Amino acid sequence: MTSIYEMYATDKKRETDGFWYAPSLVQGIEFLLARSGGSNMNYAQSLELKTRPHRQLFERLTDDTSGEVDHKALALANGFMLEAFAETVILGWKGIKDDKGKNFPYNAANSIKIMTELPDLYDELRGVAAKQANFRAKAIKADVGN
Repeated sequence: MTSIYEMYATDKKRETDGFWYAPSLVQGIEFLLARSGGSNMNYAQSLELKTRPHRQLFERLTDDTSGEVDHKALALANGFMLEAFAETVILGWKGIKDDKGKNFPYNAANSIKIMTELPDLYDELRGVAAKQANFRAKAIKADVGN
């Protein structure tokens, strides 16, 4: 019988230190991804610091009963989320080249650039980094034994 702890306990170190993920569409590329949530407080703190000066604007977005979307505020919020993700969830990469074929070193600015210019890649990495199963302690132990 499976316990609730086996299903929901996560590897806290893996959540903050990350794991190597290879996107399926491109060979030879890997991203070191921390969790976007869970024990990765760096992500939450970064998002908080970026959004704090705009808190009233974002509160109006959620309290608005008119049904209209403030696209400028929504774009600002999405930009902050992308920056926080690129700076605190993507911890490194291997095999990334720029559009001219030159090695593209990992740093926060380059991470933001790639996620901005390749939104489908950003969406894929966000999904992987948010998925609790990728950080589950029991599944990780089982994978190590194989």
